[in-house]
Amino acid sequence: MSKNFTVIVPEGNGYSDPEAVSRITDHFQQLALNAEFVSENNLPVQDDHGAYTLVTNDAKAEKLAPTILDSHYGLMAVAD
Repeated sequence: MSKNFTVIVPEGNGYSDPEAVSRITDHFQQLALNAEFVSENNLPVQDDHGAYTLVTNDAKAEKLAPTILDSHYGLMAVAD
């Protein structure tokens, strides 16, 4: 059971740089959340609007990842 989220990066947010997103991935791993950003060459891929796609692979990640993205990183996760 996986669920995708579009992760919107507000203008001026430092996570508009894909290299900075590794910090978020590390945070998810520390919390044992099965969630990852769609990546290419080890960097998260951004769409034309600068948004990322996050794939959650279990109920815990589906519930917690959007909250963590908002409260810790100032990012908005919208379920696809």
